[in-house]
Amino acid sequence: MVPAPVVVGMRPLAASEEAHLDRLRDFLTASRVDVTDPRALGALVDAQLSRWQSAGAGELPDGMLAAFGVGIGDLVRAAAPGAHWVLRTSAERPGPALLAAEGSAAVVPLDDVRSRWAAGTRDWVPGYVSAAAQHLAGSVADAPAGVASAPDAGPAPLPVHAPQSTAMPSRRASRIPRPRIPADLPVPPSVPVQILALRSLDRALEVACASADPTRLAFYALETDGILRPVADLPAARAAVTASGADRAAVIWVAGLDDEGHVADAPPAVLVEAGEIGVATLVVGHRFTTTPVEDLVIVGQGAPLL
Repeated sequence: MVPAPVVVGMRPLAASEEAHLDRLRDFLTASRVDVTDPRALGALVDAQLSRWQSAGAGELPDGMLAAFGVGIGDLVRAAAPGAHWVLRTSAERPGPALLAAEGSAAVVPLDDVRSRWAAGTRDWVPGYVSAAAQHLAGSVADAPAGVASAPDAGPAPLPVHAPQSTAMPSRRASRIPRPRIPADLPVPPSVPVQILALRSLDRALEVACASADPTRLAFYALETDGILRPVADLPAARAAVTASGADRAAVIWVAGLDDEGHVADAPPAVLVEAGEIGVATLVVGHRFTTTPVEDLVIVGQGAPLL
């Protein structure tokens, strides 16, 4: 048996941790949903989200979300040969992750479930399973035979207006023009930053789609209340965030976003840059007309906002 590669920030699951994942699987099995079918599991996630929202959307149901994360991760693992569960120890809150066979790529389904749940996202599970499996399987194809390829530390955080794919070595970057999921980024954003970015994006899209002149819109938002505060322009939003004293904040503006996810002279998109003190930001965008167009795009990362 070939041992799994050693990857900084990841370690094999202990027996007790494996047992915990099994208990979470038992929760899904008890639901009598076909856990081998992404659409069936996705329908269960959406139904429980609707029930939670109808009940007032209180505290996140951590146990249930963890079970969903393991179930979705198992679907990804089944579609990505050689992928295996590990414990990601480099995060602020260590937790399970899926590591590619040779160790050059990882996804964190439990974190991704939490962020999408908090943002109220629906009908995402089948697409996520496919994209995450491609992400893990693609790294296998790019690794030299017999060599365990650990993740790069990555370059310095990129300027917001010069985004590019930075998750894996250059061979993957030439094939995949932009990050697919937050875990692709050189400095994966924390779950609270992802939630702030998604909530700000959803709220700003509503305003932009209804605006007679959306190109002039600019806002900033603080994690404490999530309110979109209008300002004159993007520099004013950045200045307000810097002066806020907040632990996490976001700036929001409208600019062109091309088909490769680059900020350019292109159809308009709402762009959100969210971050926390001293950490590279997360930049996401969503194109729109009078309604949102296509899907959310992970644009890249920028220097710390705070």
